[in-house]
Amino acid sequence: MAIAAPLFRLAAAAAVVMGVVSPAVKAAGGGNSSTACPLDLGYVRSFPWDTAPCMPPVANQTACCTTLLSVLGVGLAARLRATGHFRLPSANASAACLGAFSDELASPPLSLQDTLVPACWPVSSQLAISPSYCAGVTTAKQYVATVGNAAVLGSLNSSCGSDLADLSLCSSCLAAAIDASGRLVAAAAKGTNPQNCFYLTVLYAAGVSSSAGPTSPGTANCALGLALSTPSSSSSPASSSNHTNMAVATAIPVASALLVSVIAALLVWRRRQDSIRSKSRRLSGERRLSRPRPNVGSVLFSLGELAKATCGFAERNLIGRGGFGVVYRGVLDDGSVVAVKKMLDPDMEGGDEEFTNEVEIISHLRHRNLVPLRGCCISDDDADEGKQMFLVYDYMPNGSLDHYIFKDGGDGGRRPPPLSWAQRRGVVLDVARGLEYLHHGVKPGIYHRDIKATNILLGTDMRARVADFGLARRSREGQSHVTTRVAGTHGYLSPEYALYGQLTEKSDVYSFGVLVLEVMSGRRALDLSDPSGVVLITDWAWALVRAGRAAEVVAAALREREGPAGVHAMERFVLVGILCAHVTVACRPTMPEALRMLEGDMDVPDLPERPQPYGQRIAFDEGEANFSASSSSNVLVVFPAPGSGGDVVPVAKLTDHGFYPLLLHHGHRLAAAKCSEFTCGRRLSSHADVFCLGLVLLEVVTGKVPVDEDDDLAEWAQLALSHEWSTDILDVEIVTDRDRHGDMLRLTEVALLCTAVKPEHWPTSAPSHRLVPTATAAAPNHLVPIATAAAPDRHRRRSPPPPQLLPTAATAASIRKAGREIRERERREEEGKERKDDMWVP
Repeated sequence: MAIAAPLFRLAAAAAVVMGVVSPAVKAAGGGNSSTACPLDLGYVRSFPWDTAPCMPPVANQTACCTTLLSVLGVGLAARLRATGHFRLPSANASAACLGAFSDELASPPLSLQDTLVPACWPVSSQLAISPSYCAGVTTAKQYVATVGNAAVLGSLNSSCGSDLADLSLCSSCLAAAIDASGRLVAAAAKGTNPQNCFYLTVLYAAGVSSSAGPTSPGTANCALGLALSTPSSSSSPASSSNHTNMAVATAIPVASALLVSVIAALLVWRRRQDSIRSKSRRLSGERRLSRPRPNVGSVLFSLGELAKATCGFAERNLIGRGGFGVVYRGVLDDGSVVAVKKMLDPDMEGGDEEFTNEVEIISHLRHRNLVPLRGCCISDDDADEGKQMFLVYDYMPNGSLDHYIFKDGGDGGRRPPPLSWAQRRGVVLDVARGLEYLHHGVKPGIYHRDIKATNILLGTDMRARVADFGLARRSREGQSHVTTRVAGTHGYLSPEYALYGQLTEKSDVYSFGVLVLEVMSGRRALDLSDPSGVVLITDWAWALVRAGRAAEVVAAALREREGPAGVHAMERFVLVGILCAHVTVACRPTMPEALRMLEGDMDVPDLPERPQPYGQRIAFDEGEANFSASSSSNVLVVFPAPGSGGDVVPVAKLTDHGFYPLLLHHGHRLAAAKCSEFTCGRRLSSHADVFCLGLVLLEVVTGKVPVDEDDDLAEWAQLALSHEWSTDILDVEIVTDRDRHGDMLRLTEVALLCTAVKPEHWPTSAPSHRLVPTATAAAPNHLVPIATAAAPDRHRRRSPPPPQLLPTAATAASIRKAGREIRERERREEEGKERKDDMWVP
């Protein structure tokens, strides 16, 4: 007999033997004995259990009832394993099973007294466990949800899943069961007997956790406390009774002493293992002196630890696969269940130092709607695999959101039951709260960069948590962050991030809007099955909303289940999703505002018009022409491409009037022209396109992209102007072409005027157009070579420039004058704003 078994028997049996019966069960009465028993009790006469405590004459009624409860527990655990139900279906079924159990005991070869069962179960309906028995738990699914901790459940399943005939494993199973039972008691109503909850845990351990099942002698002995028969148990009744009394008198103190010793030994062993692991990590860090490591709040795991936890990254433990990594389920040495993500691209932006610093930051985040990050692993010890990076998260047993909202179950597998409206509403609000915390609950804020359905995980209570912070970035004091490496998932990326690498909190807001539309409609962000081609969910939903059919965005099955009253509330979520996914940055709300709209604390504003849909076709043309100041040509300007041997640069026609995005195909690269006046709530006029024109002109005359990793082309050009680096703005190749120098300076003047920081300083489109020079105009002959200070470096990666040429007289003066006027106006406005702020009294 396992040492822990007596404690299991005494604690588990007390719930029934000591007369603990819920009021609901008492009221049920005995019922109709003609109801069939749903338990298979054929094992009672064949199972090798020790009948000595119940052999006549019964000297210790409590010991006998404890034994019988363990015997009956085998059948209850077997039914739980098969059906997922702890309780018998009714009071009648309880009475029928107790009657059948009594018949089995009275039949040969047991031949026990038929009065034993009535004496141990005075109320025949006692096995029909009511919801008030323990925290409302009646099924295995409810048990998991009520325990509500993946680590505790993982420990219970792993500790009780092996061969429980082993003493140390049985003791571990007992410790895990006590921990899980404590969580049930915490969730139960005041006054609930803790032994009721422990008995449910015993049945769960034997029926669900154990791989061998409750009919295994080792499982029955350890988990259910059922003593097994020995050769000495066939002795005479009197001798058997004496042996039983002696065993009870000696076993309990011996078992208690041994159990204390086992627990003490386990504690010493665990401390020793922790010390060994700590020393191993320290030595590992010393071997890689150049590699930083996280501090308090996260763990730097070794590759060996993660390999052991995932059984060598076995295929059976693979639970997810995405564009940035594969995810495995693993169990750490302390029994906690984790998700281990292996990054597919270990050479991440910023290198090891930035990666570990971000892990350190993110591991300190604590919010109920964020999946906790345990730590990371960076390893280059494997010669075959090379450098490897891993992230370790808490494991979420219900998987990702995409399994519940898409028709194919998210990964092509069987789809679980669809989410109800209440569940969808809860998921959307949970994600909104998690993002609100990332953006505004920590300083500086954190941008997730990859919000999508597969990165929203569901806990045991179906509460949503935002996961996968492997791509997250901290904000720069609330400002935008320009990156040369755009990360994320197509369909969820905001236009300004996808095109320019400009990352702000509104980038996450856009992705959140797409997610809301997916949750409400059941459609994917990118629909590849449409015969007309790829369909963006934002375009599809916008068309329906514009037509006054917002309700049709909601999945048809969801509308039918909820009825008209529910559809009205769903429409609000659809409108918020549309607003969050607006292509114009300024039209999107912040996450706090979006959350207030979803909760009904703030009205959803009228949806502003959208510019032309992102992704529309843009016409390109090639050719040469003579342009005059009054020309109505829809081509911007044509200059020979540097180094192209006289080939003509293809440029975008202006027949495509949508300003967002205005694309200029320059040589073999695709550059984006961004209009900085994202004015929300009104159609953008040609005045707003002036900035776009100026930016395109700057790109032409400088040979630079509009946005790079360090700064903005328009800002750099204005800075160069303020320091009189006028011709240093020009492309090095074009500066040497004296025949076009006048045209270039004239274009530069127009470009700088059109890209002033304040939109009200821009010229109107008609005068700007008249400023564009003609290709046939004579080049001014008043330029002289002069050496000047170099302009700010923008990583030009070209040969050193020749001596710079500065314009004399009118051209240079006009450029400087325009710059001075712009700076003076802005200085006066800034001073006025400061005076206004000083007058404000809180």
